[in-house]
Amino acid sequence: MTADLSTVKYKREAVPVIADEQKLKTYFSDELQRVENTLNNHELIVQSVSSEVDGNLASFNSQISAQASATSAVVSSVSSLTATVGNNTAAISNEQTARANADSALATDITNLTATVASGDSTNAAAITNEQTARANADSAIATDITNLTATVASGDSTNAAAIVSEATARANADSALATDITNLTATVTSGDSTNAAAISSEAAARANADSAIATDITNLTATVTSGDSTNAAAIVSEATARANADSANATAITNLTSTVGSNTSAVAIAAQAAATAQGAVNAKFGVTLDSNGYVSGFESTNNGTTAIFQIAADKFSIRTPNTDSIPFQVDGNVVRMQNVEIGTGVIADNAVSDTHLTTVAQADVVGTSSAFTEIASLTFTPTSASEILFQGNFMTAALNSSNGFNNFGRADFRVRLELTVGGTTTVIKETGTFLIGLFLHGATTILKEHTSSATTAHTLKLKVRNVNFESSTNKLRCLGITLGATVLYK
Repeated sequence: MTADLSTVKYKREAVPVIADEQKLKTYFSDELQRVENTLNNHELIVQSVSSEVDGNLASFNSQISAQASATSAVVSSVSSLTATVGNNTAAISNEQTARANADSALATDITNLTATVASGDSTNAAAITNEQTARANADSAIATDITNLTATVASGDSTNAAAIVSEATARANADSALATDITNLTATVTSGDSTNAAAISSEAAARANADSAIATDITNLTATVTSGDSTNAAAIVSEATARANADSANATAITNLTSTVGSNTSAVAIAAQAAATAQGAVNAKFGVTLDSNGYVSGFESTNNGTTAIFQIAADKFSIRTPNTDSIPFQVDGNVVRMQNVEIGTGVIADNAVSDTHLTTVAQADVVGTSSAFTEIASLTFTPTSASEILFQGNFMTAALNSSNGFNNFGRADFRVRLELTVGGTTTVIKETGTFLIGLFLHGATTILKEHTSSATTAHTLKLKVRNVNFESSTNKLRCLGITLGATVLYK
């Protein structure tokens, strides 16, 4: 229903004096027209029905409203149904709205369903809530759907609860598009000072614009058992990301598994990454880190298209023949064991390799960023004659925070140096820079250098590390499974 409001002044004029009869008639005529026009543009329908017998109540209420003006229109519907018997109640409520004007349009639909049964100190309740929204204007459009399902059984100091929450959103404008889907499932059983809880949360998102596209999928699974001041927990976290733009593409998958009982924690981190750029740079990385109460082992494999590296951090490494107990190759601490070695047609001359010197260090920390190098291993030996010497340092690295947890910043740069002291003179024979990159910042480092020496006095070799950027003075670079060796070939 519409009405022409242009002939009615909305700002009421002063009431004319009674002596002016014609003006008084005109005034009241205009006022009545204004009220009529307003009523013609706002329709309201109200319905209410109820019935009650001996305290048992059933009711229905409904309200429908429609309103329009020269610039907008809105219609809404609100209804509720309620049934009550004693302390038991069931209810359904619904609210719908549609609104439009010259610039935008909006539609919403909200529904709530609840059921409650109460007796003494016990209450059982279930609820479903759903909210849907669609909005559009000249620049963008968005649609959302949110649903909550809850169920609770409570008796005395015990409460059992389960919930599912999901949210889906789709958004688009002239420059970009975004879609997200978030779901949370929780289950909790509480009795006195004991609480058992399990949860699954997942988040998926896809985003694209004129320059790039990115898709992410994050899932968390947690289980916790708490009794008094004791807590046992297990968790699995996985994150997958695919990103591309005009110049590069990157795919990353990270999975973390943790288990904690009291103060004892074990964790497994698996990280895989593949990257490529339009300039021809490529890099592939895969690694596994095992952390048991801060003692870290694992392996990492990298390939940048020209160099492939595979490194292992372990106290014992073996190669076993399938379906047998035979171990043809094993590294146990500083000892390498091999069975049935075949060298082919090569010849090793007597005393061609006269001396091999090796030292190992289980772990060393380099804390914070500094301009000075920190020594993590040293080795002293004395050649018997002029020689060619091959120096080699190896270690695994992990970037940690002050509480020995994995750090979560994007990149950590550090430098590695080999220093040789002979006859009181110290020489930097090699220095190189390297970095860690990725969510959990772990990697392998190797430094090699050939050196010619004619001295037959003591040679002291030192392996040193300096952090370049570590964000905080409490962050640290942990060097693990450090080996420093010198192979002497006499001329």
